Amino acid sequence: MAWIKVHSEFLDSWKVAEVCESLNICEAQAIGHVVSLWCFTEKNAWQDGDLTRWKVAGVAKAARWQGKPAVFVEALQKSTLLDSGTLIVHDWTKHQARMIHDRGNMRQYQGASGGNVGGKWGEVGGESGGDLGGKWGKRGENPLPDKRREVKRREEKRREEGEGSARPRGNSFKKPNIDNIKEYAASIGHASFPSKKFMSHYEANGWMVGKVPMRDWQAAVRSWLEGSTPAGSAPAPGNHKSSDPRIDEIMERKRQQALEEQAAAKEADRAAGKGEE
Repeated sequence: MAWIKVHSEFLDSWKVAEVCESLNICEAQAIGHVVSLWCFTEKNAWQDGDLTRWKVAGVAKAARWQGKPAVFVEALQKSTLLDSGTLIVHDWTKHQARMIHDRGNMRQYQGASGGNVGGKWGEVGGESGGDLGGKWGKRGENPLPDKRREVKRREEKRREEGEGSARPRGNSFKKPNIDNIKEYAASIGHASFPSKKFMSHYEANGWMVGKVPMRDWQAAVRSWLEGSTPAGSAPAPGNHKSSDPRIDEIMERKRQQALEEQAAAKEADRAAGKGEE
């Protein structure tokens, strides 16, 4: 598949107006028929825009025209969209030069020998494009492999930079064990710190802080303590605000539910103690 070039000025050109008048159709219909024909040409006659082999009926069918083929072709010739008296798209090689060049190089890359595009041309655009071959490259030249290698190199570089940005800077992060966490918590005056819960939490999320890999687990311990209620207990859900108020609302509901469950558990323990007495 290749792209065809359509100038924006074409929509309001006299050629479209001429086709509309000749065929008694609106501008949108005229543009649709012409672009349909260009798409057919790009697929089947991209080298030179010559549609002679499809004859008048084939050209009308390719343009999705349902009326009389001869009337349609005559309208295109009158508006100079087809060369006078022929079935050749007017100035095809001029307006679609870049597409012809790129597609010719692709054919060359896919296996045509010695720069012979499709086994037909001596140079890219040689038969239909006039000076296209001399302008963009002589026989045997094939810039596509070099371009593809350059694109691949850039993609690999961007990928490496992206991975590098996600990795912590400086020394690589070393995951602590449960004893490390207990010892550090005790050293800062929090011997009752829920080390096991802290460990389980960050093991579950891959030692991430939000969307960023953790760099300092000791700082995470301190942050956990700052968000704890009461001091030394696990941080209650919802204590850490997010950038999304909907998430904060959900976390607050979870926090309230956790507090209610704790209160219910304590009440059940008291009731059980009284029963034993």
